[in-house]
Amino acid sequence: MEQWWNSFIVEGPPSYRWWMKMKNLKGKLRVWNNEVFGKVDRVIEGKVAAIQNLDIKAESEDLNDDEETYRAILKHEPAGPGKELGKKVLELLPYVTVWILWKVRNGKVFEQKERSLVRICNEIKGTIWYWLGTWEQRRNFIFQDLLLNWGAVINGDIG
Repeated sequence: MEQWWNSFIVEGPPSYRWWMKMKNLKGKLRVWNNEVFGKVDRVIEGKVAAIQNLDIKAESEDLNDDEETYRAILKHEPAGPGKELGKKVLELLPYVTVWILWKVRNGKVFEQKERSLVRICNEIKGTIWYWLGTWEQRRNFIFQDLLLNWGAVINGDIG
């Protein structure tokens, strides 16, 4: 971005130069965002299709833990009644997911780091566990439940 900013040559008073540079930067960022992340409506359509495919697969066979995690993230499934761990996890899930995806995006953009879906899911689970550290009832559970039995935690079978 610094290179883009410095490449914009604008004449006039400082406030005008700053405004025009911001306008030019916004345009460059729109193009870059479209090139890197694509059309958002197509991404959403892809996510809806992924949910449908996982739902169809779940009807005929068991999903593996990564597929359960991905499905839960996509659908934001509710926890079973009275299952505190699942409820707490789902309360944090949207915030943690956004946080981790922001970190993944920054890693891709600024450090050229690629992360697998499995690693992203595990980082989401680990961050949820860490953020649950202030919850007194966390001591009644182990991290492996969250990491290895995600579907059971989300569905309310554990916790």
